[in-house]
Amino acid sequence: MIDPNLIEALKNLQPEHRPIAAAIAHYYKKIKIAERDVEEIQVQLEHQSLEKLFPVQNPINELINGIRPPTSEELAEIQDYLNPGEKVEDVKLKPFDNYWGTILYNCYKKHEGLLEEDQKILKHLKSVYAALTNEKNFKIRFEFEENEYFENKILEKEYFYNPERELPTKITGTDIKWRPGKNVTKKIHKKKQRNKKTGQQRIVEEEVDTGSFFQFFDDIRPAHTEIEEEQRENEIESQHILGQDFLRQIIPNQVEFYLGIIELEEQSGPEDDEDLDDEGQSQDESD
Repeated sequence: MIDPNLIEALKNLQPEHRPIAAAIAHYYKKIKIAERDVEEIQVQLEHQSLEKLFPVQNPINELINGIRPPTSEELAEIQDYLNPGEKVEDVKLKPFDNYWGTILYNCYKKHEGLLEEDQKILKHLKSVYAALTNEKNFKIRFEFEENEYFENKILEKEYFYNPERELPTKITGTDIKWRPGKNVTKKIHKKKQRNKKTGQQRIVEEEVDTGSFFQFFDDIRPAHTEIEEEQRENEIESQHILGQDFLRQIIPNQVEFYLGIIELEEQSGPEDDEDLDDEGQSQDESD
């Protein structure tokens, strides 16, 4: 439909121009309807593409983890991947080492990166799956082998959307059951405090976030102030972007990411916006 602001702007034209502008708006409306139809088709095609991806996740993860050898059908084009003189019969099969840990490291090494402890934990990540629960809602499932960090074998992140809103209205994550002393998402920060009356100093300890990848599974805290609400919206957008990364980039292109031959396409978020002064100059540049 026509933007009401455009209609009001057209009303401000000279009377002799308004009939022509109205005629142009007639076709402009058709353009907007066509754009909307194209967007709906794109969403449907993307949905169909993802639906075709999900059934092949199981055999891929079976091969990665050495659960079974490749079938003759899967090896129909093996000659394309062998060097001259090589024969598949001479090769001793071996499961991939740290497959998903390598993928995530390659995805985020040029962005915020992964903590060293994250990388140690991700060596135990055996499989990653995604599933659409309706046209927009989706779930990502991470399967881990037994490890020294947490008791869970499965961690999940689920996204719920309103058709009228781009960002999710609800995001849920698995409560990670950390083993004693192994929670990599928190650390103790020590700071000095001085008593205003006595002048005495003391050391105060507080628990702070580490920026770990595993904070991805944390629930988003409710907001009680305007500042907290803004922080909450930013966190929702950040988690939305990370979820979309897995759904549309990382899982479908996992082999390329493992080999390091492609990079994660960075999506814009609230942290990418830069405050400008009245003259259009960034605040850092104006100092």
